[in-house]
Amino acid sequence: MKSEYIPEVIIIDNNSSDGTKEFIREEFSTFQLVSLESNLGFGKANNLGIEMALCQGTDAVFLLNQDAYIQSDTLGQLVALSIAIEGVGILSPIQLNGDGTQIDVGFKNYLNQSRPLNDLYLNNEKVHASEVGFVNAAAWFLPKETLLVVGGFDPQFPHYGEDFDYCNRVKYHGLKIIVADDIVVCHDRQQILSSDVDKLSAKFENGIYVNLLALVKKPGDLKFLSFIKVFLYAMLQFSKEVIFLNFKVGLLYISTLLKIIGSFQLISQSKRSTRLRQSTFLKIELVEC
Repeated sequence: MKSEYIPEVIIIDNNSSDGTKEFIREEFSTFQLVSLESNLGFGKANNLGIEMALCQGTDAVFLLNQDAYIQSDTLGQLVALSIAIEGVGILSPIQLNGDGTQIDVGFKNYLNQSRPLNDLYLNNEKVHASEVGFVNAAAWFLPKETLLVVGGFDPQFPHYGEDFDYCNRVKYHGLKIIVADDIVVCHDRQQILSSDVDKLSAKFENGIYVNLLALVKKPGDLKFLSFIKVFLYAMLQFSKEVIFLNFKVGLLYISTLLKIIGSFQLISQSKRSTRLRQSTFLKIELVEC
């Protein structure tokens, strides 16, 4: 990791078995490595790192996926831009593909819904930034204020969807989600669209669950209204799949809907907590240590 801006680096290893821990200890001995005995998932693992950073007095946290990498000036630019823009909740660079030759295929969708900000200048140079409704969490710069007002990731999301839920909460609390058009990060992942995922795969089934969960947890909606929305959405998707004789896929929507209904109390409790301006889902005793 080569960066002109020298950060404190915390690495959360989600019980990897490919030699990653040994490599980090040997090559990056100054980094703080937390080696977990089980895979906690994206949200819980990130919450642990965020708690450690807050405990150590950080002013901001930069979350970086294991399959993403930055340029030498990325962090410095993000710090400066976060100060220049008022009310930043999440600040993200433009995400390129692994070799940096084009914009990440999924990231293009976020930019299609973007709204350019008014002229911004850093060091007398004009910079470009856009406000978006969502950006995935492969490379998030989070000011401390965001963490204290919005909190951490909801552990109810097993994998995927937790960033969509977090963006909903950021907007609910009146903060902005910003993409810095002049700052880039490379996201070395498969360049496939969600429509290309096998509909009978575990990944697709998980996608149904987290999408419904994020929809029902949207903090601005009334409790029963959000459940009605989820019910209608699931039934619509079920009907579409049945029309095209995809009965197994249609039943996935029904079984997932029943799973959401079965967690009604837990989801409602979580939704109420995210409406409060506090470090929700982060352990207060660690944050204040």
